[in-house]
Amino acid sequence: MKLNTPSRGLFYTAVVIFILGILAALISSLRVSSYAVWLVSIAFLILAIGSFTKAS
Repeated sequence: MKLNTPSRGLFYTAVVIFILGILAALISSLRVSSYAVWLVSIAFLILAIGSFTKAS
């Protein structure tokens, strides 16, 4: 199985979602604080999908 480098757009999207998830976990007053684990998981999945598919 060959891994590829994710495109910049996918990478930055995953980073923004990851940071939002971390902030939601640390700051309990955010509306998305109950979804913190899901946000971090989605960011990881975006990076994994970007690694397994070839960027055009």
